[in-house]
Amino acid sequence: MQRHRRNSYRLAGHDYSDSSYAYFATIDVKIKHVANDSQIDPLAPFTSRRDLGQQANDSLLFYRTQGKLLIFAYCLMPDHLHILASPQGGANLSTILGSYESYVTQLAWGYGLIGKLWQRSFHDHILCQSDDAQAVIAYILNNPVKAGLVTCWQDWPWCGMPDAL
Repeated sequence: MQRHRRNSYRLAGHDYSDSSYAYFATIDVKIKHVANDSQIDPLAPFTSRRDLGQQANDSLLFYRTQGKLLIFAYCLMPDHLHILASPQGGANLSTILGSYESYVTQLAWGYGLIGKLWQRSFHDHILCQSDDAQAVIAYILNNPVKAGLVTCWQDWPWCGMPDAL
């Protein structure tokens, strides 16, 4: 039986290792199954297990310390991640985010997740010169404020601007 291949969300022919671009990406959680004794809330895995949230945050920043990403802004929310980043040193953004998703999924298995943690692929927007990068950064950082989780973004433990734009 022939399997139907899904279309890619990525732009055909675009080089996602091109460091001259900044990418605004969103990765959504989509949990279908957890063990009966799971410690994870499927609607908010990173805040239901703050240690998992911290591990997911640290894992993202690991790619920065390895010289694979410049991270201009990021915010790990209870059920998704926003990031404005640029790949470095020939690293491919799709590959990096895929590795990140895989690693954090394996961490979540230790808390009772069964199967996948993340929705297939990620949503991205390639910033052009006409895009207002500062508006994108403000959107990313103010996500926990807008959600009513904190009163100012600096109080949210998993967001920041590690690299200058």
